[in-house]
Amino acid sequence: MKKIQTISIIFLSIFILNILGITVSAESEELSLISRSDFESAAFENWSTLGGQSVININSEKAASGNYSVSVTERNQSWSGPCLNITDIVNPNSNITVNAFASGDAEIMMSMKYVDSNGTENYKTFAQEICRSDEWTKIEGEFHVSKDIVELILYFQTPEGLEDFSIDDVKIFSDVSDIVSERSNDNGEYFFDFENGTEGWIPNGEMTLLNTSKFSYTGTHSLQATDRTLFWNSPSVRINSKNGICYNYSAYVMFNSSDSSDTRKFALKLKYVYNGSDVYSEITSKNLHQGSWSKLSGEFTLPDGASDVHLSVQTNLMSENGNVDSPDDLISFYVDNVSVKDCSLYNKQRKITTMIIFIVSAIIIAASAFIIHIIIKRSRASRAIIRSANFDAMTGAYNRNAYEEEIRQLEKNTEKCQNIFVTTCDVNSLKNINDNYGHENGDKAIKRCASLLLKTIGKRGRVYRTGGDEFICITNEDLTDELLTEMTIESGKYKGYPFSAAFGTASYDKEADGKTPNIKTIIARSDKEMYKNKKSRDNTDL
Repeated sequence: MKKIQTISIIFLSIFILNILGITVSAESEELSLISRSDFESAAFENWSTLGGQSVININSEKAASGNYSVSVTERNQSWSGPCLNITDIVNPNSNITVNAFASGDAEIMMSMKYVDSNGTENYKTFAQEICRSDEWTKIEGEFHVSKDIVELILYFQTPEGLEDFSIDDVKIFSDVSDIVSERSNDNGEYFFDFENGTEGWIPNGEMTLLNTSKFSYTGTHSLQATDRTLFWNSPSVRINSKNGICYNYSAYVMFNSSDSSDTRKFALKLKYVYNGSDVYSEITSKNLHQGSWSKLSGEFTLPDGASDVHLSVQTNLMSENGNVDSPDDLISFYVDNVSVKDCSLYNKQRKITTMIIFIVSAIIIAASAFIIHIIIKRSRASRAIIRSANFDAMTGAYNRNAYEEEIRQLEKNTEKCQNIFVTTCDVNSLKNINDNYGHENGDKAIKRCASLLLKTIGKRGRVYRTGGDEFICITNEDLTDELLTEMTIESGKYKGYPFSAAFGTASYDKEADGKTPNIKTIIARSDKEMYKNKKSRDNTDL
């Protein structure tokens, strides 16, 4: 009899242990942590008060663990307490488990406010415990998220009273292991931009996966992988890509951690079942730089017979001995704009995109060239207009308008007249050349004189044609001797008519001009010097 009882007890124990084992295994396989609020950042972490009918504070005097909790005071309604909008972190048609710790002399209820697709508000309490203010009590409950829920808010309340209370260590788990993302088309292609929550992505192992607006590659949201406990903890999504078809897998990844080195290797990986065994394949890997978004992209073809396919983004193990011994192994990171595309369609689209870029670039280059041509043409026209307004067309010297403007400036800024030399010049016996050798040669004599002046003076001054054969040169040094030498050489060259010119140079004379120089006085003195030079020359041959 005792033997029978013993055997019965053993079998009963084994049966109970098996049940417990199955339960634990199921929980570890089916439930994944999708949100954790421990308030250790000394911030509300997106928590607020339902309806604004109470006040929440970060409480540093008591905590279920760590140093901080959230307390609610000044409650005006029994339903008003701490609340968290979890719409973006849960998936439709899933079951979630919420556990939290509460402290306060009241019965504290864990409830959900949810809005369905018809806009109807619903309220449901799914867990409650009688609590005390001198201890922390665990509250745990399950809630089913139906497909038609469009907004979901977790909140804590009391049945009737308005007692103050505190909450801490709120964790939300979801049975998302069997969810296949519905964001695919008929070709097994996917695109995830996380603008509508986690979009079917789940945590791979013990970690937290959050939909966040802190960083994003495009749009306003991305997926954050944080609270990682092992290097392979990663965001993962179950997909139904077709076997035997090449797909291009890509994702944008960014990490920004003070605990990490400047570069970190990330990989796109696939896990699938093949011939009854789990297979892990790396699609691509790349060293990424901290603080900027980088693209991971590669191609992979699933073998025929592959099933239960999961795509993940993860880091590699830094240490060579296989142990997690560096903070780099557990850094938080962000994922955005994940796509799975048929390679043939992807390559075709890429070629079309390249062609469009080429055509647009060609149009931009052609338009730019045309605009530059117009600008150059107008610039040349503007320069021609400016030149016609300031230069003498016949000789290339500055014209009368430019000369008069220069004189006006020198009259305004008399101090400039102290360091200039004015040379007056005209062609000798121009009338004789016109009368005896023709007006054409007379014009040639004027051009010849201008050419000599421009060549000799160069960049050391300016040459102005002020009349028919009259020129005035304003220079920064006395060039009279050089001009006379060049004129002697030039007048010795007979080109069908006699040629020579007279010069006269003057500058500021303090004794004659006084303390304030006068440009017109200097010009008049140079004119006198020119006529002296003209009379001293032997012009009998003209």
